[in-house]
Amino acid sequence: AVLGVPQLYPKQIEMAEAVSAHRRVSIVGANSSGKDFMSGRILLWWLWRWHSVGEPAKVVVIGPTTRQVAQIVWREAHQAFQEARKALPGRMYPVSAQWQIDQETFAVGFATNDPYSLTGFHSPHLLAIITEAHAVEQSHVDSVKRLNPERLLLTGNPFSIAGEFYDSHNSHLDLYHTIAISAYDTPNIIEGRVVIPGLVTQEDINDRLAEWGEDHPLFQAGIMGRFPDSMVNTLVAMSKAMEATKRNLEPGSPVVLGLDVAREGQDKTVAYLRQGNVAR
Repeated sequence: AVLGVPQLYPKQIEMAEAVSAHRRVSIVGANSSGKDFMSGRILLWWLWRWHSVGEPAKVVVIGPTTRQVAQIVWREAHQAFQEARKALPGRMYPVSAQWQIDQETFAVGFATNDPYSLTGFHSPHLLAIITEAHAVEQSHVDSVKRLNPERLLLTGNPFSIAGEFYDSHNSHLDLYHTIAISAYDTPNIIEGRVVIPGLVTQEDINDRLAEWGEDHPLFQAGIMGRFPDSMVNTLVAMSKAMEATKRNLEPGSPVVLGLDVAREGQDKTVAYLRQGNVAR
């Protein structure tokens, strides 16, 4: 009611309701499906929600690049701040990706190469948003989780087949409330016309079909919003690797020992023993 967002489609509403109701939420979606639009507005809603009842709150937004955080998510937050139906408290600093209400109630966004810089942002009502989560290093995700946020929101595209974001939609389904958004869930495709400028269009889909074909991993990820079985630079499909771990075979011959010797830094020497078709 305060933000007065005019055009939301069902999946975007589902995103907001999920953050309200669930501790951890992971959103995987097609390109140009409005995930960052909602992230910027969920950020504002969270601080306003708690500030309006006199309780401190914080929002931390991280992403793989400064552009993704400041020029995309924070641009959406700044636009919603300006378009709110009633004046929101505090000062919004879009360039530095900050919204400061007081010392204990603020939102900040940044990209960093140092996971240890993600410390100290503690609050009884902390919302952590990881945008482009498929491209964020696991050490950074772990640092965010160590903040013990009241709510954790991951958003991204299905352009990886490993890591926290991938796991949140696969092996860690018990830890996350998940939402998947296909291009075909968006209003421009459903209505066959441009209802919301900036969202994916039928022309975009037609172009991708012509370039890649429906079975191409990039079409499955970028349009269907699905994690593909393998990416274009993958040597072994993830499904094949998972199938291999479940087989029960007897060791045989020949016996081969593979050794990858570490050098300096944090590398470790790795040994792999193969006995016929069994490798451990």
